[in-house]
Amino acid sequence: MAPQAYAKPPQAPPLFNGNAKSVVKDMEDMIAKSKGLMDQLVKDVEEQDATFEDVLLPMALQDNEDGLTQEVLVFYQAVSEDPALRDASTEAQKLIKDFSVEASMREDVFRLVKAAYEKKNKLDPESSKLLEESYKDYIRRGMALPTGPQRDRYKEIQLKLGGLETDFERNLAEEKGGIWFDPKEVEGIPPDLVSTWEKGEGENEGKVKMNFQYPNYFPTLKNAFNADTRKRAYIENTNKMLNNQHIFKEVIALRDEAARILEFPNHAAMRIENKMAKTPKTVNDFLSNLRQKLTEGGESERKVLTETKKQDLQARGRGDSFDGHYF
Repeated sequence: MAPQAYAKPPQAPPLFNGNAKSVVKDMEDMIAKSKGLMDQLVKDVEEQDATFEDVLLPMALQDNEDGLTQEVLVFYQAVSEDPALRDASTEAQKLIKDFSVEASMREDVFRLVKAAYEKKNKLDPESSKLLEESYKDYIRRGMALPTGPQRDRYKEIQLKLGGLETDFERNLAEEKGGIWFDPKEVEGIPPDLVSTWEKGEGENEGKVKMNFQYPNYFPTLKNAFNADTRKRAYIENTNKMLNNQHIFKEVIALRDEAARILEFPNHAAMRIENKMAKTPKTVNDFLSNLRQKLTEGGESERKVLTETKKQDLQARGRGDSFDGHYF
């Protein structure tokens, strides 16, 4: 039983009662509130007077207040059965991503953050960390670039990336692919699971459709007796999102261009600069060393699995064939 101190939750659970109209409006209202706060800070605080308490703290509290609402509004696109609500949720996500770029590249707000950062006032560790990370985020958003074509191009890239990332996620959420299998091909997969799959009609009469949702996909890889079933599931799942291929390529190119505008050699170097490893070389050296240490053990395990597979196939009177998670 939970201690008395935790018997009553500190806050109510989130509500998922939005509709296609309310989702976009709620996001617009939230954005307007955040923008209003920034406008007010710029109006009320002079650069020479800027401090963490007057600038960063109000924005952090606003972000904290908006965080749960924002997550709920963009969550609908992944779970709602209503296409109109999913579309509205996607639109809401695009709105907040565009606003995030605009907000992070406001020169007037950046000047206040920079002034507070450069004061080096003594703060508690949490506040000091937030101030430092916020300042660095503005720099990574291009605010150290001179006003002009370079900064404009960087902002254009960030806005474009936001739209592409949303489209990529939406395509994943809307994916409806699958594979039609006849009854013998799904032997070994739990019957109560197979019974929930779509039943075929016409040319697929007598077959069932395994979609690529994980509750169906992974049990197929792990349980199907037929190796060709596992092979088809693995290959077609891996290649299921060809409509995202051009988005992926464009995102890679834009991320690389943005990193080079900020004078990083590549996107990886920019992303990891603020992490514990600091450089891609550190990560690559670690992975290379780890691979060397694990290779011998991995080869030994592969031999055991190969022998297990051979014995299983012989016991069932089958020849060698493709394998995946089954063994």
